[in-house]
Amino acid sequence: MEETLTAAEAIGAFFALFVVIGIYLLPTIVALCRRAYYSVATTVINVFFGWTFFGWVLALLLACMNEPRRNNQQIVITQVVGDKNTTNRHKQKDEQDD
Repeated sequence: MEETLTAAEAIGAFFALFVVIGIYLLPTIVALCRRAYYSVATTVINVFFGWTFFGWVLALLLACMNEPRRNNQQIVITQVVGDKNTTNRHKQKDEQDD
């Protein structure tokens, strides 16, 4: 006997397929929506290793991570143009000589 799917069963099967694919690609979707720093790595790990539970969890963790912090160092540049006391002394000395 040949069994065929009804229209409702076919629609349900397609819906279930999209749900499964959506859950499988959830880390990639999250990374792209968040514009995550590791979005490329998340996508690669999710596509190739997402079938393992460990790969899927790792991809989801990467998708939720923020950009790594960088230790910014403050650079202070000091430029000495002239010593105010020296120029004032010269002016005072010139005035006394006059």
